[in-house]
Amino acid sequence: MLKKSYSPDQIRKFLLPRMKRMINLAHSAGIYVFHHDDGAIRKIIPDLIENGIDVLNPIQWKFPGMNREGLKREFRDKISYA
Repeated sequence: MLKKSYSPDQIRKFLLPRMKRMINLAHSAGIYVFHHDDGAIRKIIPDLIENGIDVLNPIQWKFPGMNREGLKREFRDKISYA
């Protein structure tokens, strides 16, 4: 079975603008926003941070670009991992 996924451009165009409204609503109530992602999401982590995601889970460190040390080094205090 072929698994399809969204491209980073599709995520930026179709998903993030709508997610941003919900993220802003949660933040306005003092709530942290936890986002569940699977796989190699390295290319969109900066977009998730920019849109207000506070916590990512899981970090599937065996996927390309997802090594824990590299993510910690690059994003430091911009996002938490659970």
